[in-house]
Amino acid sequence: MKALTAGFDATSSHLILVIFSIILDSFLWLGPRLRLDFILAAAFEQIQSIPNFETPDLFQQLETITRDVNFLSILRTYPVGVPSLMASRLSTATPAGTAPGWEIPTPALAIAIWLLLMFAGITAGTLFFTLVAQSAVYGKITWNAAFSQLPRASLQIILLTITCFLLILAAFLPFSCLMAVLLTAAGIGQLGYLALLILAGFLIWMLAPLIFSPHGIVLNQLNVLSSILRGFYLTRLTLPSTSLFFLAFVLLSEGLDVLWNIPDNTSWLLLLGIVGHAFVTTSLLAASFIYYHDADVWVGELIKGIKFSSV
Repeated sequence: MKALTAGFDATSSHLILVIFSIILDSFLWLGPRLRLDFILAAAFEQIQSIPNFETPDLFQQLETITRDVNFLSILRTYPVGVPSLMASRLSTATPAGTAPGWEIPTPALAIAIWLLLMFAGITAGTLFFTLVAQSAVYGKITWNAAFSQLPRASLQIILLTITCFLLILAAFLPFSCLMAVLLTAAGIGQLGYLALLILAGFLIWMLAPLIFSPHGIVLNQLNVLSSILRGFYLTRLTLPSTSLFFLAFVLLSEGLDVLWNIPDNTSWLLLLGIVGHAFVTTSLLAASFIYYHDADVWVGELIKGIKFSSV
């Protein structure tokens, strides 16, 4: 609770930080859309031409969903990126009418644009994280220091993004295979679903140390491996309080997102949701840096005490 309160106080003292999220969401809401209709339509047509294809309704639903996908939503990158309320909303409607759309004609151009958007999103997200960390831990924003750290930090965040993707893929593949076996096995019943819950909990437990990996890179200028290892030790040694912190984090974030998403895309009231979302998510991110810093100091003192007592 101390970290959460301090996080909201830090954002209130540096309201300029919410501009990042407001600009991104306003652009995704009112700006043009990049579409993949031509590329996806060709892919769906090839799949449906397969002999004995028996699920045309599924691809009709997919075509309906992907018709409103905005390729520019890739600007919201994970695990480090500018928070966005609009990245997950599939609509071309705006208060000024239907947003203009630009079609991406070829897969090669789509890949090039994807890489460019990913790079821009990670760079902006790294700068955003750095400024939030400064305001949360040091109580002030130093733009010169943030920009001087940006190249190295962005490179480490890119490496972290690739590492997270590979780790999640490596953990998900055997898990998905086992899940398919359990769900298709005859007579597995409730036992199968219980096993799935246990496996899902184990997967979350294994990947939990990655939560603080960006914090070590941004706040302590660590490399990817050192940040992951420090996050691992910190999470394991403070597991009860860390679990409660992120439970409160998720409940506040996801619960308030329901409120922010109430206005329709055609209503200017959605701007209030964008501003509210920007303030809350920035405050929660600041709270996570405060919690990480305090927990890191506590773990460091604990390790020193253990080494001293062993001597």
